[in-house]
Amino acid sequence: MVYKKRGIGTIALLQKRVAALEKELAGANGRINRFWKSSRDGLVLVDKNGTIQRVSDSLMKMGSIRNGDIVGAKVYDITKKYLSKSESGKIKKFILYNAAGKDAGYFKFIANSRYFEICTSLKSPGEIDRLVYIREITHREKALQELFQTHSALERKSKELNQKNIALHEVLSSIQNEKNALKNQIATNVEKRILPLFLKIKDRIPPSDRDYIIWAENALKEITLPYIDALASKFSTLTPKQIELCLLVRDGRSSKEIARIMNISILTVNRHREAIRKKLGISNKSVNLTTYLCSIHNAYSE
Repeated sequence: MVYKKRGIGTIALLQKRVAALEKELAGANGRINRFWKSSRDGLVLVDKNGTIQRVSDSLMKMGSIRNGDIVGAKVYDITKKYLSKSESGKIKKFILYNAAGKDAGYFKFIANSRYFEICTSLKSPGEIDRLVYIREITHREKALQELFQTHSALERKSKELNQKNIALHEVLSSIQNEKNALKNQIATNVEKRILPLFLKIKDRIPPSDRDYIIWAENALKEITLPYIDALASKFSTLTPKQIELCLLVRDGRSSKEIARIMNISILTVNRHREAIRKKLGISNKSVNLTTYLCSIHNAYSE
């Protein structure tokens, strides 16, 4: 009787354990099913012989295929419907033989103008050999292609711009050479043809009027020097009359002499001086105008 009771107790305990195991197994199956249904990636179970055991709903939607068309078929028989023989063979080799016992990495392929990426899990014991993940990466690949094309276009544009800069530099250099040649020609003509005439005129006019000739002679000598251009470009607000006055001030002429040469009043000369100092940015500074103008002249005459 005692043995019988013990046997009944053992059976009851075993039944409880079996029930617990069945419950745990049912829970595990439920989690597995939820995983298959919720996965965004396409999932395929492939046995060691390359036969497809199970596919996820996401894969069927991805490839517009039916479960019955793929489960039980060989991987190679399915892939060759969508891919070339060579590409299909690569996928078969990747799924079945690549990196046994390790993460197999990723493999990319194109089907119907769509880009896909597959990877395989670790080998599993039993008949189920590989869990294969399939993900569509068309948007990513097209974005990468557009990025590459944009980068290539930018490189071409940069090269074209560099070539244009070189051409522009050559054109500017040629213009500067022509400008220098023209200045030299003008300076030669002034020195050989015009200045001798001024010497003759200077000897024939009264000494009181020779200031005009001397001033005009100096102005002609400087006609090709960069001083006047420097004044005009650096201080673009100076009027032609103010630039003329600057030349006379720089030469050390007094306000009285400037008034006589320019045929204006001394008051007007002084007003011009103040306007020039303001435009040169030295109106509130203890800087001598003659010294300042001479410094500009020296800087551009070296």
